[in-house]
Amino acid sequence: MPPHKGKQGTKGQKQIVEENKETLKFYSIMAGVAEILYIAVMILLFWDSFTILYWFLTLFTIGVFFGSLQFMTYMARPVYSDTGSIIDGGIDLNMEGGISEHLEEHFIYYG
Repeated sequence: MPPHKGKQGTKGQKQIVEENKETLKFYSIMAGVAEILYIAVMILLFWDSFTILYWFLTLFTIGVFFGSLQFMTYMARPVYSDTGSIIDGGIDLNMEGGISEHLEEHFIYYG
């Protein structure tokens, strides 16, 4: 396939804001479901070995998930004008090669 000529299309600020909302929603649901499934399996199958250490580590991972989501929310925060129009849509959480991609990898590989 021949290389694409010309400039690659860019996203509008409104599209970035909407995609960031969907991305944050997806990772929030993914983190919540992962933690709920883990806790349910540990309580149902391994209750005798689910000591205070495991409860602490579970709370720690919940904190890591929450912190990562808050950081992604902070990065993607849009800036609006006084009239309500979007001045800046925030960092695109779906762009390739950015810090947001590394945070997403954290959720996928370590979550």
